[in-house]
Amino acid sequence: MMLMVENLYWIALCLYHECRGEPQEGQIAVAHVIMNRAIKRGKSVKEIIQQPKQFSWLNDGRPDDVVDHDAFVLCMESVVLARNERLEGKNFFGADHYFADYIDQPSWAKNMTFIRKVGRHLFYRS
Repeated sequence: MMLMVENLYWIALCLYHECRGEPQEGQIAVAHVIMNRAIKRGKSVKEIIQQPKQFSWLNDGRPDDVVDHDAFVLCMESVVLARNERLEGKNFFGADHYFADYIDQPSWAKNMTFIRKVGRHLFYRS
């Protein structure tokens, strides 16, 4: 998958809204989820992120502005680190789903393979 500027932006924006308070390892894992899903479904990163009910930040009704620019830069760095891992053949074990540990387990998780927990997120592979 080419990590074009548009892909970098959309993944970083998603990380910013989904997990900017998580450790960088967790941000990198979420970036892999987005890229793994795009490859698996044959869609662009933007299409994956904008699909209804996929990422909570697009469903919460709050503004999607970036107000903490330092946090956004760190999210961009996490995207680059994830891409570097992919160049080494890593893809976070093919994880293509995750959810936060403070919500009830979604029904979809029961039929998936648990990968591991990073920060507040639990990662799965379909």
